Amino acid sequence: MYHETSGASERCLTGGRMRKALPWVLAAIAAIAFGVTFSELTRVRARLRLYDHREVRQYTIRLALAEVTHPIVVLGDSITEIARMPESL
Repeated sequence: MYHETSGASERCLTGGRMRKALPWVLAAIAAIAFGVTFSELTRVRARLRLYDHREVRQYTIRLALAEVTHPIVVLGDSITEIARMPESL
């Protein structure tokens, strides 16, 4: 849609075009916000040296295996991960 203003023509966004562009603008803003947030969290985590779950779990398993002479190893998912197994069967 074109409007004549003081002899010069300028292009205006109509309501339909604005409604089509708005989701893309919001998506771009959300993507930038996610990128900035992820970057900041990574920087803070490295600075605080937060533990890695895998390293803690490996340490716990090594410690438990070192306490027994004939260990029985049980494989499982996250439910069995925190379970303390009996020391004898």
